[in-house]
Amino acid sequence: MNVFSSLVLAVVLVGTAYAQPSVHVGAQAYPAGQIGYVGVGYAFTPHLTGRLSVGYNRARRQDFGVHDDERGGGAGGRVHGSYRFRPEGASLVAGVRLDVWWMTIDWIDVPPTPTGPLRAGRTEITVLQPTASLGYVWALTPALRLGAHVALGAEVNVRTDGQAVGEGAILLGGIHAEIPLRR
Repeated sequence: MNVFSSLVLAVVLVGTAYAQPSVHVGAQAYPAGQIGYVGVGYAFTPHLTGRLSVGYNRARRQDFGVHDDERGGGAGGRVHGSYRFRPEGASLVAGVRLDVWWMTIDWIDVPPTPTGPLRAGRTEITVLQPTASLGYVWALTPALRLGAHVALGAEVNVRTDGQAVGEGAILLGGIHAEIPLRR
């Protein structure tokens, strides 16, 4: 383990010793798919929260991608940091997030003529998805918070095994529930 990794691990371990833990579950939708996730979060201060999540990204790109029809999905994870403008009750929330997805995309190119050959294939990709978000969180009870957000970012295929498939700008909308584990 290098010095940087050791320092990051030490900061995380010390920070979590003093942090307010929570569990969360959520869903996001974008024009070409949906994402479901579950994870843990830590409120390091009344305003600043960090989250680690795992989930599944279901892509139904149709003709949004490089090919005439792109469909598939895959598992992944995310690191998410957010700033809550009001520490108690309802609040505006701004955040940044980095997702990594390992996806399999099945694609088809429809022939330009009725007698032309149909082309189809499968591509394995690793996707980095950095986004910035803005949302609102409601504290329904001391044990339950609900939130909604919009996020804007990019899908970047950092590894492609097979023909190129869709990537580029992404706009997501989502909801989540958060349950603090201790008070």
